[in-house]
Amino acid sequence: MAQATDTRDLLGSDLREVIEELEELDELRHMDGADWNLEIGAITEMLALRDGPSLLFDNIKGYPAGYRVLSNLMNSPRRVGLFFGLSQNANGVTLIETIRRRFSGFELFDPVEAPRGQFAEETQRGDDVDLLKFPSPFWHELDGGRYLGTACVVITKDPDGGWVNVGTYRTQVHDRRTLGLFIEPSHQGALILQRYWERGEDGPIAVCIGVQPVVLMSGFLALPWGTSEYRWASGLIGRPIEIVQGEVTGLPLP
Repeated sequence: MAQATDTRDLLGSDLREVIEELEELDELRHMDGADWNLEIGAITEMLALRDGPSLLFDNIKGYPAGYRVLSNLMNSPRRVGLFFGLSQNANGVTLIETIRRRFSGFELFDPVEAPRGQFAEETQRGDDVDLLKFPSPFWHELDGGRYLGTACVVITKDPDGGWVNVGTYRTQVHDRRTLGLFIEPSHQGALILQRYWERGEDGPIAVCIGVQPVVLMSGFLALPWGTSEYRWASGLIGRPIEIVQGEVTGLPLP
């Protein structure tokens, strides 16, 4: 028998709402003054190994206040349970039963288009683009550089079937204008891009950071070819994910 739900389901919530809820539940710590170079990564790993809270870094060395980094969002079974509406003291069996029940038998349906996205309030293009303005951490000492993602979703669209893929791939900052994606050749994002390249075409890509937990979670999963993670995420929370059409790529963005 599952335990009583003590919190509201956070899967479909806006990430700002998630941060507020975690703070109220004492599941988030504010960390000020850390260095993007290895220190954020080390603190994140140390707290993760100790089943610690989510971490919100601000006033990062060399960056103005408000340029924040959120880590350890879904690394704890306790917090994963919170996303599914379980209490903080729900045991592992309850969490497994809840996830199994939620993942079984729900109907997939399409996302809906919203009139605009909040990210449109702040836009840079062309020479104004500067990826170094973000405090992307150098997470581990043997990394090849600074990583803006894996806790992001990468949007691609199959040129043949027209379905939209949402995946999570490592996203490295090379310079102020260049990001590099690492996608395993067998993953759907790589297979989709290969189809464009075989035709001599550019493959449109969008990298989205700070999305709803259910969209991020859907990107972790291995869904069947042709099944959009947007449809799966919409089915899991029982209402359509809202999307907007990207002005540059034409891709649907969460």
